[in-house]
Amino acid sequence: MGQVGRGASGGGIGWNQVSHAYGPADQVPGWIAGLHDRGTAAQCLGELYGSIAHQGSRYSATPLCVPLLVDVALDRSVVDRAGVVFLIGFCAMGYSGDWLDWRSQRRRQTAPYERASWDAVVAEHRRLRELLADLDRSVAAAALTVLAWTGDRSDRVLAAITAAAESGDGRDQGTAWLSSVVLGQLPPGLPPPVSLAAPTGPGRFGAAVAALVFGDASAPLEAVDELCSVFGSIDAGKDLTACEFLMPEVPERIAASALADVPAHLRTHTSTRLLTAISKGFVLGSAPLRAYLRLNLGEHRPPRTTAFLPAQVRQALTSLLEPLGNWRDARTIGGRIYELEERGLPATLDQLTQWLTPAGS
Repeated sequence: MGQVGRGASGGGIGWNQVSHAYGPADQVPGWIAGLHDRGTAAQCLGELYGSIAHQGSRYSATPLCVPLLVDVALDRSVVDRAGVVFLIGFCAMGYSGDWLDWRSQRRRQTAPYERASWDAVVAEHRRLRELLADLDRSVAAAALTVLAWTGDRSDRVLAAITAAAESGDGRDQGTAWLSSVVLGQLPPGLPPPVSLAAPTGPGRFGAAVAALVFGDASAPLEAVDELCSVFGSIDAGKDLTACEFLMPEVPERIAASALADVPAHLRTHTSTRLLTAISKGFVLGSAPLRAYLRLNLGEHRPPRTTAFLPAQVRQALTSLLEPLGNWRDARTIGGRIYELEERGLPATLDQLTQWLTPAGS
């Protein structure tokens, strides 16, 4: 496919020989060049999001765009550099962020263009680190997020996490805590939060995630309650959704991922809170249902028959029946509850009830 050009136009690339979501990528160099023009930047960024990473998919043009997008992000005259950096992150992982762990993210990039795009972003880590010192905090936060989600554990990234965690900005604190979580390590000298002293907002949310992941036996009960608060209503996570550090995922998915693997002393309380969230209906219950199933069933599917179903698993599934009562009118495919189906469980509430009912009852 030729060598990747270093200019904004991608000279040297046969763009008509590679594709995006809608066919040959002839328009891509024009869109990338248009990011430098204040009058066209927003439209061109939207076109790129919708073509080279359309709905999280990656294409043959996607990895070729990555170094050119990094060139754009390093140009301080560009209007929305944070948006460009997050587009780089989407090129790496699409919408696969169900796991707060960069290794799991990488393993999920199984298609050829997915892995090639991930590798293209990793190859740009050195240049992306330059953005960690950017005077625009949204650009620095975006860069830290993308570097962490793609596994950069360099000293410079760890230092940026420490500095952000110790800042007075709740958004920066949230970026720091979640970056440490996805990397699977706290920087030297940064202790896990054992109490949630931050007032409200993303700093407290991020600290709650870190407390559950790194706190072990000292993880506080309030961390579970803090994360479950995003399941309270459709609007509950709105303030968090607007924050850079949550890309590429919405807060309820991040909360669910953290709640799916809490320390042993918090498991009963977490299950109870997740059941309350599930009972609010399928619109709010999808993420907590996934978390509840992972927490109580692990990564394994239960047996196809209940004859050898462990008592603990039977109890966990039986406890779901009443909360799932509000899902009877769920607008799911064919009336099925996908979260149950993907676990190999009976996919409707009536079927699940019948499956759990002992013969002769």
